[in-house]
Amino acid sequence: MKIPTELIVLLSLGSLAGLVVGLFWIYPRYRVDRFRQDMFTLRDQLFDEAAEGLISFDHPAYGMLRATMNGFIRFGHRLSLMNFIVFEVVTNRETVPQGLYSFNREWQKNLMDLAPEAQARLEAYHAKMNFLALGHVMFSSPIFSFSLVGPFVCWRVAQVFKSFLFETFRRQLERVDSRAFY
Repeated sequence: MKIPTELIVLLSLGSLAGLVVGLFWIYPRYRVDRFRQDMFTLRDQLFDEAAEGLISFDHPAYGMLRATMNGFIRFGHRLSLMNFIVFEVVTNRETVPQGLYSFNREWQKNLMDLAPEAQARLEAYHAKMNFLALGHVMFSSPIFSFSLVGPFVCWRVAQVFKSFLFETFRRQLERVDSRAFY
């Protein structure tokens, strides 16, 4: 039984439409939800450590970190690769003048009066928060994700199975080596 060409075309168009909806509507929403959930988890861990006595809930460093995490949770849907690039191009790359607010300057100032262990733990939370944000920026773009992830996965598989690949294609590689040598 031969499948009608019209049916194949309709099924192909339906598959393409499903792929477009998945890549440009469902996947970005999933990434925002995942980013927010990861940020909620990180914020909860920070809260638990503060409750255990790592830092006072009233300390400015705790307040800065918590407020920043809340901002990421609230505005995670606006954090995208395109917005990141536009923000970088539009804003001045020079250091922030002395009179203007600088997160890093305030952050370092607020960490100064803490014990070294507390400083290290809060810096770890700050780094993890920024790592989550950067990962979200990179992987919330389906085009960027697939153009980056596909080649990386192929490279990683090749690295893992390098000896297997060399053994499998030994004869062919010896021929290529011989030709390249002469």
